[in-house]
Amino acid sequence: MLRGRGAGIAGWTPGLAFPNASTTGCAPVGSLVEVGTGFVTTSAGAGAPNTGWAWSSTFVSVTTNGAILSGLYIPSGGVNVSTGVTGVTIQNCLIQTTGQGGFGVKLNGAATGASILNCTIAGTNNDSERMSGCVKDVSGIAAGCVIDRCHFFWAENGYNGAQAVITNNYMHSIGNAPGDHLEWINCEGPSLSLLLVQGNTLINEQSQTAACLIASSAVGGNGTNVPRNVTVTGNLLVGGDYAVYGGSTGTVNNRTDTGCTISGTTLTDAALVTTDNGATVTGTNIVSTPPTTVSVVTNGTGTLSQAGTSGSSLSVTLHYTSNIVITDNYFSTMIYPTCGQFGTHTAYDPAPATNVWSGNQWYDGPSAGTLIPA
Repeated sequence: MLRGRGAGIAGWTPGLAFPNASTTGCAPVGSLVEVGTGFVTTSAGAGAPNTGWAWSSTFVSVTTNGAILSGLYIPSGGVNVSTGVTGVTIQNCLIQTTGQGGFGVKLNGAATGASILNCTIAGTNNDSERMSGCVKDVSGIAAGCVIDRCHFFWAENGYNGAQAVITNNYMHSIGNAPGDHLEWINCEGPSLSLLLVQGNTLINEQSQTAACLIASSAVGGNGTNVPRNVTVTGNLLVGGDYAVYGGSTGTVNNRTDTGCTISGTTLTDAALVTTDNGATVTGTNIVSTPPTTVSVVTNGTGTLSQAGTSGSSLSVTLHYTSNIVITDNYFSTMIYPTCGQFGTHTAYDPAPATNVWSGNQWYDGPSAGTLIPA
């Protein structure tokens, strides 16, 4: 049985500047009210300040705006917040569930404004009974979610979504069942992501994928479902194949077109579509300082923000990410000498002017205190 705050990773304690087992999570399980069949099944039965929830045979169902779940031990099934239910608070709770479909908290549809505070959310081991995800924004539109001072472990993912403020949490002992895609923060959602990841300890002990993954939720490109407006700052980041994926992966977030013509500020490119509007453009005939962007007037024709060198049969690359801000993070060697199996980070695109990489440095190891270039 879990004991609330639990133990950290044997032999290593995060620095005092970063969250750890003693600063995150719920109270000891003995002080919590157990929920489930044969135990408490309604918010009224749990006592104040609980309101607006009920046990639904296999999980806790939340169907009331402003519901409060406080001081609860939910040993199976997790919490399901129904579509459109807003302003839910989950605080000082221990939530367990297991399996591929097992989520600690599911935010369905526009279940906006949820706050998950001082909770411990975990599976029951890090393999076959790991949790699939601690907090899942099912459609990527549950805006205004706040996750603060929580303790996540024994799960495939910590947070999966695109619109949240994630601060002061401790995530470690990541799950590793067959077929898992492992990352504590998985930002995949609509193009207008609004995600802040700040002041967390994120440790992925496995060789894939990341501590923090910023990626597209779609295949194809043309500026749709591209991560934007994501800030990752002041975190301790460890492990995975890379600790951070910076949002620019494959042909979804960049596209190279050939056979293009530039005449002053006019770009003629048969592949241009209206969703390319606002993309940063690079190429041998394109001014790079300051970066050049394109405004697509019609399919096949766009206006550059500054004149390029005129020419034909040119190749240009469109870069879709924007406002990807990765600053003042610390990368640790506790799992691999290179932080992740292959390095600290990948897939960060410096071309767009609004993308920022600065102040990121080594936390420990032979290069402790040394800045890490983009």
